[in-house]
This record gives sequence, C-alpha cells and structure tokens, in this order.
Amino acid sequence: MVTRETETSPAFVLDAIEFRRRYRRAGAFRLLKFFTRCSEAELDLLLGRIYCSSLPGATRNTEGRFLAWFGLAFLPLTWLAGKKFFWRGEPSVKVNFETPNEDYFRTKHARVFAAIHEMSRLTPRNTHGFSGLAISEPVTAALRARSLFLLVLLGPVMIVLLGVIRLRAGINLLSAYRGALSEYALFDAYFARYPCEHFVTYADDSNHPSRYIAFRQQCRGLIMAIQNGDRTSRPTIAFGALDVYFVFGDHYAELMRRLGAHIDRYISVGSLSLNERHAMVMAGDRSTRFDVLYIDNGSLCPPDYGGLIESVATSELQALRNLGRYLEERPALRAAYQLRPYAGNHARKREIIAIVRECIPRGIEILDNSGGGDSYLNITRSRLVITFQSTMGFEALTMGVNALFINYSGYASETLCEDERFQLDDREASYPRFADKVDRLLRHDLGHVPAAAQARHCRFDGRVQEAIAEALVAIIRDQPKGTQWA
Repeated sequence: MVTRETETSPAFVLDAIEFRRRYRRAGAFRLLKFFTRCSEAELDLLLGRIYCSSLPGATRNTEGRFLAWFGLAFLPLTWLAGKKFFWRGEPSVKVNFETPNEDYFRTKHARVFAAIHEMSRLTPRNTHGFSGLAISEPVTAALRARSLFLLVLLGPVMIVLLGVIRLRAGINLLSAYRGALSEYALFDAYFARYPCEHFVTYADDSNHPSRYIAFRQQCRGLIMAIQNGDRTSRPTIAFGALDVYFVFGDHYAELMRRLGAHIDRYISVGSLSLNERHAMVMAGDRSTRFDVLYIDNGSLCPPDYGGLIESVATSELQALRNLGRYLEERPALRAAYQLRPYAGNHARKREIIAIVRECIPRGIEILDNSGGGDSYLNITRSRLVITFQSTMGFEALTMGVNALFINYSGYASETLCEDERFQLDDREASYPRFADKVDRLLRHDLGHVPAAAQARHCRFDGRVQEAIAEALVAIIRDQPKGTQWA
C-alpha cells in the first residue's frame, strides 16, 4: 500500500516498495536481517535503500563489472588489511559528534560543539590537524570480529542468492548490498567502541538505514544529522533513517518524506555554508559590477564530469553556447564566469577555462576563486546569477539577487527551482526561450526573497550554528528516547 508520505513519491520509490514486497522473504535478505540483527520494519528500509542504490545511474561512483560482482567476496580481505579488530571500549558520553575534517569543524561546527563539549566526544573522519582537541579515531577505523566471521561464513551464499534475484528481478544488487553490510559493520563497532547516548553527524547525504540500525541497537537516545549540502530527488538518498534532521529549510523535510525516509523530526535552521559568509557579504562592496554571473559547477571536464552523469554534464555546454550567443547580440552587457576554487588542480582549471572560452568566445570575464568567499561577493555585485546543478542560485535569491536555474537534460534530480520565474526546464535548449528568460530576469525587481528560496534557506543572518546549538542543547536537556519500532 502507498502511504500518505509516498503518494507524490518518484517512481523509483514506488518501485522499491513493490520490490521489497516481492522479495523480502528471499534468502539473501533473510541473511541480511540475521547479519544486521534488524527488525522487519528496519529490513524494509534496508531493502528500499538497496534497490534504489542499485538502479542504473543512481550513483555518481561507478564500479567495474568485476568489482560489482565479486567485491563482496573480497570484502573480508579489505577489512583484514585496513581495520582494527583488537580494541578496548571507551567510557560512555552523552554525545558523539562526528565532523569531516578540521577545516569544516572550525568554520561550521566549532560553535555548535562548544555548546555541548563538556559532555561530548569529537569524531572526525579525517583526524589530521586536530591539535588541542581530544578526538576519537574515525568511524571507519575498526570492526568487530563477529562481522568478519559472519561475512566469511555467509558471503559466498549471499553472492549466489543475490545472483538468483539478479536473474529474476533484472537488477544487480551486489554493490548496494555490500555497502549495507559495511555500513552496519562499521557503526556496530564504532558504537561499541565509543558508546554514547546521542549521535550527531554531518553525514546526512546517505542517512543509511544500516547506521540507524546499529545505533538503535546500542544507544538509547537520538541519532541526529546536520545537513551539509543540497539534496535532490536522487535514488541513493531514498529510505534514509534519522531521529532528528537539522535542515536548511522546510523544502528538505517534504523531499525526504517523498523519498520514503524514516525521520521523526525536522528542524529548519538554514545553511551553514551560506551563513558562514554572512558577515563578509554584509560588509562587502555591493555595487553592481556584472549584469550576468555564471556559476561554475566544475562538471565540464570529461571523463568524470565532476561526478555528474555524462548526459547531464554535457547538456551544460548548450547553456554556455546560448549564453555566448546572447552576449554577442548584447555587447553592452557585462558578464562573468565565476570559477570554483581549484587550488592544487591547475590542469582542471585550465581545462574549464578553455571550454568556457570555446563556448563563449568574447564578452565574458573569467573570475578566479581563492576559496575565501569570492563567489558570494561577486553574486552580490551582479544583477542575475545563472546556475547549472548548483544551489548557489537559491543562495543568490536569499541574498536578494535574481537567479536562473537551467535544466537542459530533463534529468529528474537536477537542481531545480519550483518558482517558474527562475527556472528554465527545456530539453530542446531553445535559444529564443533562453534569451527571453534572461531578458525578463534582467528587468525583474526581486523585491523580497521568493518562497522557493526561503524553503531552501530559511535564514541568512550568520547565526545558523547558534540556532543548531540552541536546539541541540534543548533536545539533550529534555532527555528524549529514540523511536522504537516493532
């Protein structure tokens, strides 16, 4: 049955619900249930995630056929080579707080962590540079012997049984199945090694059910995530699981509901990345320098195309060609191409510039990026920002600048704007439509932040860390218990 939360879900979510109805009793998934010690309801989430992550083009990270088929067989060897199996459990704390690296922590998490540091343990994925702070080893450092033993024992049987499902259902589940096993094994060991009541993480992009299952088995509080980037209707984030999700704005709560997520509470707080630049933007020179500013997404260069699907990435070339033609016809306009920070990757930077120059031979200035907020400053100096696969369009609207989101591929998970005034969704890549849309937006007086942008970024006041900290302290003080499933 389709629940209220999935009535407007994308087709892949509805297909996953039907898949798990048909195959939840299959041997491979009964073994998965045994391995993860999960309930039937939790298994449903796992099956939904495994199915969606196995769809063609679902993930930006592709594997060779050999690894996709036989990676599960070699997984015990990779565990033996890279994980600790002999470790001692540490004392329990109120909160385990996971952050990606020192730079991210200092700029986006430090004030949040300061509010709870006396009762917390800090866990960075990359431990380099954390001088002066007591930290744990990363989540990925250790495993339990049970996980290794069961995988050696059951792995060959799992491969055979998954092969049977592959023949019946026509979808290769091995990579996603292997990922579910690994995610559970890592967090099962982590929560045993570093026990806690609550767990707060930056890693909201997967919200993998395996992580939720491991937490629920060993911790009595809440698992919480702080959104760290835009999320779109991608199969690989479907059927996530959390207790509390700190999101940029209300849009993401509705998105996750449509994607079949099990998330008990959403708290809209705004974007850490955007608000990090608030003081600089407010103090900067906001005089207009450009009529049109095109935001680089780093996805122009083959063969990786910045991690995008090739058909999506190559559609951007037509957007640039349309802009080139538009500028030729309107030579009085001032236009610029804002690069991403390419420190240490000069070859990619040169390749990006060469492609832009080929598509737009004249009339555009290439703007460098030091990584210190150049994009935000130049947005405030522009009349119109054009984006492709970038949430900086929403950030521009939040800062009072018109934006145009271009989708020429028709791919459903592209970064889109629900407000038709700021969206050009056109698989024909018509130049007249492009020119008309840009003309209209250059004449448009934004006046106030559109509702579509407000739903993505509910605040721009430089206090997002403080908002998260206040909510987090209140949650911990109330001593909540996690949701229990049958």
